[in-house]
Amino acid sequence: MMGLLMSILLANTSPVDTMTIDDRVFHIAEKLKCLVCAGETVAYSQSDLARDMRLKIKEMLLEGRSEKEILDYFVNIYGEEVLAEPPKKGFFSLIWILPWVVVGLSIVGVIYYVMTREKEEGVDPEALKELEEELKRKGIL
Repeated sequence: MMGLLMSILLANTSPVDTMTIDDRVFHIAEKLKCLVCAGETVAYSQSDLARDMRLKIKEMLLEGRSEKEILDYFVNIYGEEVLAEPPKKGFFSLIWILPWVVVGLSIVGVIYYVMTREKEEGVDPEALKELEEELKRKGIL
């Protein structure tokens, strides 16, 4: 009975509630690109800028700010290019849609190729007609 009660209580807590402040800083810092280091997020970068950004994230979390508020703060300062994952709106929506369009067109192209190739390699119409006549003579058709 006690185990059931504990599992219900643990199921009702969100992962953010159980994270330490440093875990939350790291989680948010992973969503921000380091503008000094190529291809690194603020969470992994050792640059002075990234350290300052992590400190600012921690400061804002201690003030009670939400993840969205913190990300919006950095976007207001550095622009949307600071986000490690581009937003799914405006021009950036092409980044999210284009790969699916390419995959879809590739599938259509393969199907078209297979279909036209089958027609080229199809049965000779005269041979098919002869076979049909032979089957009629034998009474099968």
